[in-house]
Amino acid sequence: MTDNHKSSTMRAYLQKEWETGIRLDRKNDISDHMYFPCVTDFTGYPDEKYDDELIETLTELFKAPDVAPDAPLAMWGLVIQITSTFDRVLDRFLISATVSVLQEFLDKLTNFIAAPTISIAGSYVILSFYDEDQPILSTPKPFRFQVSRIPLKSGLSSREIEGFGPLNEKHKASNNSRFVMIGLSYSITLEWKDFSIRSQTMRTDVLEKLLSQMLLADCIIVASNNDEFECHRNILAAHSDVLHAMLTNGLKESQTNRIEMDDLSADGVRCLLAYMYGREPELVPTESITIELLKTGHKYNIANLEEQMLKLLCSKPADWFTIDGILELYFFSVNIEQHEVLCEKLLHVLNGKPNSNIRNATLFQEMMKAYPKEAAELALKLVKNDEDSVNQEDETVRI
Repeated sequence: MTDNHKSSTMRAYLQKEWETGIRLDRKNDISDHMYFPCVTDFTGYPDEKYDDELIETLTELFKAPDVAPDAPLAMWGLVIQITSTFDRVLDRFLISATVSVLQEFLDKLTNFIAAPTISIAGSYVILSFYDEDQPILSTPKPFRFQVSRIPLKSGLSSREIEGFGPLNEKHKASNNSRFVMIGLSYSITLEWKDFSIRSQTMRTDVLEKLLSQMLLADCIIVASNNDEFECHRNILAAHSDVLHAMLTNGLKESQTNRIEMDDLSADGVRCLLAYMYGREPELVPTESITIELLKTGHKYNIANLEEQMLKLLCSKPADWFTIDGILELYFFSVNIEQHEVLCEKLLHVLNGKPNSNIRNATLFQEMMKAYPKEAAELALKLVKNDEDSVNQEDETVRI
């Protein structure tokens, strides 16, 4: 499989090269804000190639909500805080990043991107140590710190930040002063699973006049409802070696010049012909038509059409799909290597839907009979993902 058909991770800055200060206290827990949504801070990551529409959507989503600056955290979609606790047993400061996510915000975000995580990286300098009297100034040598891939999920998630060992060593050397002032410089990165497929296949240019006027049309495509559509044998043959064989190897189609496409609706045939003749389709492909065209592209080895439908499906938000559509696509694609990214996408979408709705779907029951092995494997994957989510929540509670 080429790299064009493998999922990857995309990144963008939520906040870049931000600076702040924080006072650590041996006797009290300290919390301070590292991030609030702010549209001016959402910027591209070096060398990443983004889908303009997606970035526009994310930029809008990460705008500051219409609430007062001192509103409770529950009013904000996403808040990141740095927290400090002094562990008297370990005799050191524990410094963590705490991420607060509102369910409504998370639902909107995961409708467009999969498996979002937050990473924070930067440096800190120790400015001073002091108790209640004159501070002991410190040499402002920078030390690196980071915390990687905190999953975004509803509620609070906390993870210790790596890199504060030097601070604790110097704190002990200062006779365990009560307060430590540090300066922070950091960037916050949003990362997500990218299901887009980068196409290198070029479309074939065909004369518009052939489609609009059907000059010297010599072939008929029959849709599933028996509607007939005129076309040209050479156009079909140029796009598909399978159709070429059907029209030239003495088969029924080569004698009647009629091709019955029982798995294509009339609108599906219209979209197929628009594609073959190099025209933008007049109809916006619905879920059912997109599935029809994906299957047709695969069946007749129309590689470009198949890839275009894969790209379209992988770019759609989660709420565009119906459960029946997801299941039909999954069982069709699960054993096709080129559809691996699409299957990942479909599993991601299914994970956001109640398992009972999936198992009770009529199509799932039908697929259990037609594809028992694949259906059983899908059920196991959904159960495993449920267990992983529960384990992840338990781990967050322990933290």
